Amino acid sequence: MLRSRRRVVPWLGCGVVGVGIFFFLAFDYYLLSQKVHQLEEHVQTLQHELRAIELRQAAQAEAPQNFLPPPASAAQMESTREAEQAMPPRPPPVEISRALPQTPQVLPRPCAKGMGSKDFHGFQVCEAWLEGVTLHAPSLAGLATQLSVDRLDALQRLVDAWQAPISAAVYIKNWAEDEGLLRRYMEGSPLARRWLTLSLLFQQGVMERYPVQTLRNLAMRQAGDPGSAQLVLMLDVDFVPSNGLAKHAWGSLESYSRTHRDSKIAFVVPAFEPTPQRQAGLPMPQTKVMLLQEHERGLIQPILHPAGEHASHITTNYPRWLRSTEDYPVQYEVLFEPYVAATTQTLPAYDERFNAYGNDKCSHALEMAARRYEFIVLSDAFIVHAQHKEALWAGAQDNDKAWEQWGSFMDEIQTRYGWRPETPHRLRVEAERGELPDAWMKPAVPFA
Repeated sequence: MLRSRRRVVPWLGCGVVGVGIFFFLAFDYYLLSQKVHQLEEHVQTLQHELRAIELRQAAQAEAPQNFLPPPASAAQMESTREAEQAMPPRPPPVEISRALPQTPQVLPRPCAKGMGSKDFHGFQVCEAWLEGVTLHAPSLAGLATQLSVDRLDALQRLVDAWQAPISAAVYIKNWAEDEGLLRRYMEGSPLARRWLTLSLLFQQGVMERYPVQTLRNLAMRQAGDPGSAQLVLMLDVDFVPSNGLAKHAWGSLESYSRTHRDSKIAFVVPAFEPTPQRQAGLPMPQTKVMLLQEHERGLIQPILHPAGEHASHITTNYPRWLRSTEDYPVQYEVLFEPYVAATTQTLPAYDERFNAYGNDKCSHALEMAARRYEFIVLSDAFIVHAQHKEALWAGAQDNDKAWEQWGSFMDEIQTRYGWRPETPHRLRVEAERGELPDAWMKPAVPFA
């Protein structure tokens, strides 16, 4: 019996050692597989960035050919010549090399203490505090945006991506502090000095809400002369436009101007956002090919809804855009709030009763539809929302008051234009489920 136990003990010891070795090797294999997985992800990231560089270089090389208009006929040339003769003379273009100083210095227009005495919709303003040397560059669309000084990083990202004239309205909370920040920013950014025109808006006392509509109107006012055919994209500062969007929009405008001479065109730019699966810090896709690749991998999605079915943007028709190679029209629907590029000639102002947020862009799109704008979705252009922390001025929103104001605005549009859009069935279903108020859902009134 004693011999038997002596034989068993060594075997038990060997078994314990064997199990220990097995678990050690298994753990070592797990660590090795994790490292391999990390290396694969790193290689994929490098490949993505290399592909982005190649596509960006290819797009830049092809851009001049892509946006050349077709040859004009003799009649078209004569018509253009007559129109140009009837127009007032255009001031000579500013040479960038001369306009941009070699040393980082900025000479903004002075404003008196308290931002001066000029009144703008109940606020004090300093218009074109610093004016870019290429505010109205030929063959390029302009961009109008708004921000507070804590978003200067987003503004620089937008300047880097747009590479065309930008009119930015900046909300000033403290003149002594914010003006100094703006000066230092402009001194350190040659591209900003080339493309950016800054207008400052200020109000004595404490603002409870960020005056977004007032700022949009101020930016739009500087982006294009009233009554001109300047094409302007109205965009929030947190978006990154696709490569060549300014030229694409201008080329589409020239094309549609030849076939829709009496039409008012608003070019819809589809909006996207990163998904939680997308690695932070990766460059945003700059071409449609790159965006489609990231969309297939689940890294990019239509804004506010994975399938693009949010009421604010469902009208864009994302499934069609993802497979489309040509611009296409869409019919306006209630609560549509697209980001659009349009000429400033007949563009309505943003209604400042919606400054407190809630249906702010919806109200603008509604009045554009009332003025019989045609909405055309650009097939090769897009914007991507860059994630950011919640703004310091953001606060609780009074939804009941916002919807009450929306209903009053729709009634006012009907009175002024003799038209009221039909409420889509999907919105009525949401109202039946208690997800939307239905007081504003009144019978449609067609155009006379």
